Amino acid sequence: MSARSRYPRGPVDRDPPSSPLLARLLPGGPTTSVGRWTDRLSVVLLIVFAIVVLAVFRDFGVTWDERPHMSYGDLIGRFFLSGGEDTRALTFRANYYYGGGFDALGAAFRWLVRPMNQHMAMHLLGALLGILGVVGTWRLGRRLGGPFVGLVAGLLLAFNPVYFGHMFNNPKDLPFAVAYVWAIHALVGVIAALPRPTRAQWRRVAVTIAAAMSVRIAGVLLLCYLGLIVALYAFAQGRARRSVEAGLEVLWRVGGRASLTALGAWVLMLLTWPWALLDPLRRPFIALTHMSMFLMHKRLMPFRGEDIWTFDIGRDYLPTYFGIQLPEVVLLFGLLGTVHGVYTLARYGRRQRVLVPALALLLLGLSIWLPPVYAIYKRSILYDAYRHFLFVVPSLSVLAALMIDRLAAPLCARLPRFGPGLVGGGLLAVCLDLGVTMHRLHPQEYVYFNRLVGGLGGAHGNYDTDYYGNSYKEAFTGLRDSLWRDEPEAYLDTMYYFRGCISAYTAGHYLPPNFRIHRSRQGAKRSADFHVGYTRGHCDRRSAGSPVLFTVEREGAALNVVRDLRRAAERREEAAP
Repeated sequence: MSARSRYPRGPVDRDPPSSPLLARLLPGGPTTSVGRWTDRLSVVLLIVFAIVVLAVFRDFGVTWDERPHMSYGDLIGRFFLSGGEDTRALTFRANYYYGGGFDALGAAFRWLVRPMNQHMAMHLLGALLGILGVVGTWRLGRRLGGPFVGLVAGLLLAFNPVYFGHMFNNPKDLPFAVAYVWAIHALVGVIAALPRPTRAQWRRVAVTIAAAMSVRIAGVLLLCYLGLIVALYAFAQGRARRSVEAGLEVLWRVGGRASLTALGAWVLMLLTWPWALLDPLRRPFIALTHMSMFLMHKRLMPFRGEDIWTFDIGRDYLPTYFGIQLPEVVLLFGLLGTVHGVYTLARYGRRQRVLVPALALLLLGLSIWLPPVYAIYKRSILYDAYRHFLFVVPSLSVLAALMIDRLAAPLCARLPRFGPGLVGGGLLAVCLDLGVTMHRLHPQEYVYFNRLVGGLGGAHGNYDTDYYGNSYKEAFTGLRDSLWRDEPEAYLDTMYYFRGCISAYTAGHYLPPNFRIHRSRQGAKRSADFHVGYTRGHCDRRSAGSPVLFTVEREGAALNVVRDLRRAAERREEAAP
């Protein structure tokens, strides 16, 4: 069948609501042969994933961002409960530039699950949101490509080590990623229902976009997607009818609903953002400008084997980290899917019969590529690998799943008896490979690097690994257990002092009362007993001449090193006059 006969011009011909939205634009996938059992399998795997997540959420450490965000959430609550008299939320650190969607939710959640440890409560909340993100990715993939695409997309995200590692203790990037993918899903629902989306569909768009903006104002980009969709749809309708008036009529009717939706999202966003609430039209854009030129974290970081300042990174920083930290299957099929998507839109996108799926495919592509490309073009200040762009990974997983589905079609067509089994076996092999890697890294999954750089061992010393300090929990546990094993009598009757690149607050979550951070001893002459250092800022290399007591190591890479300083201190005391 020729391309012209497959995509004839004419009025939009709608598929049944249950059919994949991209079926007309990307026909021929194997979903028809395996769709009967994939939905059930997807639900089973999501349940298994949830069980695993809930079983391991206590294993993760406390990261640098958690305490400020917890405090900010408490202050937001006090602002509203006091009727605006308690204004500390308006000036709290730089957090007031962020909406308090997740932070306020976290404060309420900690109150509900008390007396659970506050950090464990936040890790549980993050775990639940991470599961919700996988569900949203599955739903988005299923809506666009059918049950098989949904299953593959959900698997690709669930077995993404970086996403999994950030689920438990990242109070910014993970919640934003979850809200972002659900907002894209809601926008796809509106596209599928054009020109008359229901009120419920518009409400879902407003709520999900508001959720994204309430975590990061950068979620305003979703409103731009909404405006672009409406404008392109109205233009296409006007062109199809050869009437400017017809296009303007569609723009007025659909654009009016979209404008009310955007207004609703804006109002909902303000409900957990006290600082912006006091100047709702100007301050969110001030925050957007400030966040796009974030100047607070000037530090040296390793990149390609050299230490560079965060202000001096090149345009290759973000593409490099995506290239070496995405699982190979997502990277490969995501890039192939991008090329195929551009080709498909360029060749068929103007045809009226495929207008709706073309808009959906365009939205998916923009949700992946526009944010990082803009950041690279603007030379935005970036650090901590690609964690600030974690939100594009769910959409990228969907695109990769669509491409896998597309390439599996000929195999399933030629080998109807064995093709689906071969495809399923390949996916199982990929999941097993990533699952084994995640098991080896646990609970440091977010330091994953793919084989293009030689895994974590090849990245060690050349790129950022444990930038969030998650390894300190295991390091302090190793220090404590080593002392109890080697000197149990002294352990029960000794006050130990340590130093390291960590706050006393964070260390206090890992150590018993007979441990103190060294700088807390005012006027003390004796040196610290131990040094505990992770790789950021080469903290692990300090006191390199002292014996190593314990090392947090994964795949041949040291993430945190505990050194015994007592012998060196004794030698200095003996040498003193």
